[in-house]
Amino acid sequence: MTENPFEPTVRKGGPADYSDPNPVHPDTIYLLMSKNFPPDSISWVKRARWTGPVWVPWDRIDTDDKDKWAASHQPAKVKEFETQIKAHGGRVAPSILVQEPASQKAFIVDGHHRALAHENLKQKVLAYLGNIDPKDREAAEETHSHQIHAGSDPQNKISMADLMARWEDLWYRQELGQRVSCRDAYKVLAEMRDAGREEWLLDLQARGFGWSVEQLDNPFLRAWLCD
Repeated sequence: MTENPFEPTVRKGGPADYSDPNPVHPDTIYLLMSKNFPPDSISWVKRARWTGPVWVPWDRIDTDDKDKWAASHQPAKVKEFETQIKAHGGRVAPSILVQEPASQKAFIVDGHHRALAHENLKQKVLAYLGNIDPKDREAAEETHSHQIHAGSDPQNKISMADLMARWEDLWYRQELGQRVSCRDAYKVLAEMRDAGREEWLLDLQARGFGWSVEQLDNPFLRAWLCD
């Protein structure tokens, strides 16, 4: 695997040097995951020790159950991430990986589609890497089963997963100091509203980009910003 051939040269040791990761406060990871997971399912995140973003080689990742990943059976979604990786110079939201001190391999907690997109592009996986205590392994492994989706229809769940992935990419680019269009954020938020996103979560996300749920429901703003 190579590192990202689409990414420009960066200053060695800087925040965008993914070969030389820095410590990351647990609250950063918690905030990222809180957008799509209930509090009880990610309480273990605050006890882990985090670094990243960092390129993780595939031989360092536990892929024993890869055939069971939903992402392994959704090639179209993975392809979308390949396009995003190329378009944004590799700066899409990192996957979330964790590893126990005595283990030689990490496992993916969130971001399976992005990981497979990197693999298809012959890249290592861009990730935040958490070192966890063995007592937290079960909680970490079960996290993905608590992902918040709207409705019981499988297609609805996939749709919300796609929207959340797009939202994470916007958020991550903003965290890196890149300019993110308020209009682009509005479009994703409006689609989340229509897909049945819980209002308290939507309100929290909207306020992060200067919008409100009331504005998402405004037909005139919709017509202007979502044409």
